[in-house]
Amino acid sequence: MEKLKIDQAFKVMLPLLKTLVPPCIGEGNEVTNYAVYADNGEKKRLFAEIVMHGHVLTIQFNQEMSKDEAKQIFSHFLLTKMNEHGRVEVREIEEEIRKDIQDAIQKLMRYFSDKGWLGKGF
Repeated sequence: MEKLKIDQAFKVMLPLLKTLVPPCIGEGNEVTNYAVYADNGEKKRLFAEIVMHGHVLTIQFNQEMSKDEAKQIFSHFLLTKMNEHGRVEVREIEEEIRKDIQDAIQKLMRYFSDKGWLGKGF
């Protein structure tokens, strides 16, 4: 039963990350792992990644930002669940965390764009 929840959580998260391709680059097998990178021609940066580990889904976000910037991008709820490496581990995706992750992805996309990390034209 627990594994089914993790599979479902992955299936909820995958389309959220795939909306970023393009301008980002998606990599992974789309069954147990998927990562999105931004490449501006100078450096390839992790945007976000999802990985299934047994009975846990790990969601990792880019951490090349200050703590103040992170507070602007991630909800208080997500920040309380996030470890020092920018990872959130979940056993299922509830509506609150799905919405917070979706909002964070949009804010992180603006952050990457403002930094010039998405490449030309973005």
